[in-house]
Amino acid sequence: MRLVKLSSLLHVVAGLLVFILVSSLQAMHGQAVPKQKSFLDQLNSSLKNLAERVSPAVVEVKAWGYGVDDDSEDNDDDNARNIVKQHLAGAGVILDPDGYIVTNAHLIEGAEHVQVVVNPTRTAEMQVRTYLDVSGRTFDAEIVGVHQETDLAVLKIHANNLPTLQFANYENLQQGQMVIAFGSPLGFRNTATMGIVSSVARQIDSDSSLVYIQTDAAINPGNSGGALIDTSGNLVGINTAMLKAERAGLAIPSDTVKFIYEQIRNTGRVVQGEIGLGVQTITPLMAAGLKLTRDVGVIVSDVRPGFPAEEAGLQPKDIITAADGQAVPSALQFLTLIHRRKPGDHVELQLLRGTNLISVNVVVVEKAFESDPLNPAVNVDKNLISTLNVVGLDVNNSVAASVPGIRVRSGVLVTGKCSKREGTPTSLKVGDLIHAINGVTVRSVAEARAILAKLSTGSPVVLRVERQKQFLYLVSEVE
Repeated sequence: MRLVKLSSLLHVVAGLLVFILVSSLQAMHGQAVPKQKSFLDQLNSSLKNLAERVSPAVVEVKAWGYGVDDDSEDNDDDNARNIVKQHLAGAGVILDPDGYIVTNAHLIEGAEHVQVVVNPTRTAEMQVRTYLDVSGRTFDAEIVGVHQETDLAVLKIHANNLPTLQFANYENLQQGQMVIAFGSPLGFRNTATMGIVSSVARQIDSDSSLVYIQTDAAINPGNSGGALIDTSGNLVGINTAMLKAERAGLAIPSDTVKFIYEQIRNTGRVVQGEIGLGVQTITPLMAAGLKLTRDVGVIVSDVRPGFPAEEAGLQPKDIITAADGQAVPSALQFLTLIHRRKPGDHVELQLLRGTNLISVNVVVVEKAFESDPLNPAVNVDKNLISTLNVVGLDVNNSVAASVPGIRVRSGVLVTGKCSKREGTPTSLKVGDLIHAINGVTVRSVAEARAILAKLSTGSPVVLRVERQKQFLYLVSEVE
């Protein structure tokens, strides 16, 4: 042990002597001794270079359209939907040099016009202050596709040779790792904030298969759709939300972004697999109440009629121990595995039914996504009944199925109110079904518009409305 210590000491002394000798020779010849950069100087230089490389690939996204004013004082009940013209701003990330950009779906929901502002690329000759004042290039953007469940959308602009970001490997992401968020918070384009990964897999809704990266990097309104990157400049995730109470930012992981982006880019939509199972993660309390043989794993809570899981013989209370030989300790992991399978694929499930081990083979089918027919932000111009200041929807079988208990399966369903417009004041509420105007039956928005267009100022307007399974008349006059 002493010989090792003595040898190490001799190496250190020799190194110091060499350093002193070289420094002396440089001083004798009039050469300045180079000053070694401190750790902070190196870190600062690395972050500066990283920002200059990443910023041009993060764009500002602007959207104009209709949306629900959730903060409106006119919303006097939980069902009120005040429809207003909106201008939203956020961010996006260029993933292809030919102009394919990923952003958040909630930024462009109901948008009639979308623009993308591409940040300038700073050159060596460009001074810092000049760089700050240079405005970006603005492009009209086409919406390639939207996936509401993951809050992701893909845009396309007509440009080429654009700077891009590469995906990081989400499997390598670790808690405590340094990350930087890029976006346009509060309308300030080209902003970067730094923090660490607080959690690599934060599940906000226990019944959802979605997980998020949690970070303490500042994420504010306008950061949505922007990039969360690692210190190598690779895309770790897409910023999507901020938990105000916890002051924590959330980002959609890179593997989810890559999966959704590639599908929308190639087909314009997302195809996910399902087998018709409802599953939950087993808890000790659940296991005790149901007298299960184990208190961890995944339990079948529902088997949907007509789906492959039912045909394969799965039953509620079955415990899924593995899928294709891969352990599935949580419902989240099981659903993620199934969603990533293609329609027609087969998955072998290992089950525990009571004390019996069972193996079943289940075919995967395409998961059906049904858009909300009552979404007031869809085709507002087409469905606006301006005289009544409401957004309506023709009642067909699909719409009727969304309104349980209606007595007449026709007419016009009120899906939103435009109280900030000028028009005839009425006491219509969201969810009302308009069946007649001044005694004339209406079966569509077009018919309602046609009847109201013939009325002059001061004319009475009597609406026969179905509200919560009861009929009533609402009386007003044209203004």
